[in-house]
Amino acid sequence: MRTIGIYLHVEFLFSVMVWLGRTIRALCNSVRKYGSSAGACFCAGERGGWRKKCYDNPMEEYVSEAIVLTKDPVGERDARYAIFTERFGKMAGRTTSSRKITSKLAGHLEPGVVTKIRFVETHGTRIVDALKISRADISPHDLTLLGGILPEMQADSELWELLTKKPFSWNAVLAVLGWDPRSAICAACGGRAAWFIAQHQEFFCDRCVSKTGKSKVSLIKVDVSVAPLKNGVSEERVR
Repeated sequence: MRTIGIYLHVEFLFSVMVWLGRTIRALCNSVRKYGSSAGACFCAGERGGWRKKCYDNPMEEYVSEAIVLTKDPVGERDARYAIFTERFGKMAGRTTSSRKITSKLAGHLEPGVVTKIRFVETHGTRIVDALKISRADISPHDLTLLGGILPEMQADSELWELLTKKPFSWNAVLAVLGWDPRSAICAACGGRAAWFIAQHQEFFCDRCVSKTGKSKVSLIKVDVSVAPLKNGVSEERVR
């Protein structure tokens, strides 16, 4: 009787394993056919093994408002963008045929444009749709500098408000990012700061900045004589 009980127990477990294998294999086939954002799956009973991990390269889709920082051509028709999104922070994304005159994205993804974008994550970030909302009052030069100092994939609601809804101010932007010019001194001589070098994350005065060898094109001019920030905006005049 004990032997029969063991046999029945083993037979039951085997039946359960077969059922699980068929169920998981059916789910994997469904994922391949219809697509899913579920990620990896397990295929049972294939190629001589009970479990075989397979990846279906799922395609995740997202929507967010964004400001376009820079645009660089890729090939003859494509383009690569640096964007700062409200939900995800700074990102890099690529478009297909967006530089064609007849492209539906033309005019909606120019530097300085505040737009609502739809993008997918599949072998990188691909922007598939965009709709222009407004244009930020930020110069192309400042947009390029922003693209160089903003951290990747770090959303910041205060910074988003500064860039899209308030007069642009480097003093205010640097303060939000943790480099408040009001308390800054020259890293070389301890004097009054006048310039910020994002690459070194340091401030320099007018005299010492010339010794760094940096072109003024890559420098950020700040004014430490402005009044304290009020609601994220200073009384600075950016030169």
